[in-house]
Amino acid sequence: MPKISEKIVGKKFGRLTVLRQHPVWTDCVCDCGGFVRARMDKLKTARIVSCGCIRREQSVKAAAYRQQAAQTNVTRAKQSALKQMPLIRKLHGIWKGVRKRCERPASKEYGNYGGRGVVVSEDWQNFMAFVFDMAAGWERGKSINRKDNDGPYSRENCEWATPSAQMRNTRRSVVVEDGEKKLTLAEYVCGERCITSEDTAAYQRAYRAYHKIASGEATVTRAALDRALAKKYQ
Repeated sequence: MPKISEKIVGKKFGRLTVLRQHPVWTDCVCDCGGFVRARMDKLKTARIVSCGCIRREQSVKAAAYRQQAAQTNVTRAKQSALKQMPLIRKLHGIWKGVRKRCERPASKEYGNYGGRGVVVSEDWQNFMAFVFDMAAGWERGKSINRKDNDGPYSRENCEWATPSAQMRNTRRSVVVEDGEKKLTLAEYVCGERCITSEDTAAYQRAYRAYHKIASGEATVTRAALDRALAKKYQ
């Protein structure tokens, strides 16, 4: 029998600890409790470092990674397909804007929303829940409006409204009294239709005239505003 040139009993190679040594082979125990017979040269060159448990662990991890990647790809594909639909793409932009002004202090609008306690409801943290609640009533030219200006963005408190209707609900709304009717400044300028770029100059003139006669009040009469505009631009 060949002599053993180097004694390695008790030494550890990777996860393997040598229990018994032969001239060429070694009997080892693994950290996981398994036993394996390995060639001495393969132990010394780190070609064998376990009883096979490392390979099994890597296989399990690889299978889990492939499964997660497949699920992620399916989810991304679904989301991408949804966003290609014009209405869903529009609603996604609105939903992102709502969350941004309520949840991100860096947003320019945060002070008027999240900064004063306006939040997005727990249900609407999920985009598809927002779609199911709001998709049916959306029309071009309308935007999301909270019925209670101090309330949250939620199914119960939100509706689609024209810009003029939204201006009536804002904290900074200007009210023009026309007999028994109360109009916003936008309605005074262009009636029930939405404000267009052509109405911008007229709106700005009316707003400046309002500031000259309002004296800090939020309400002016239509006659007073008409006189102020006629006097300035006659």
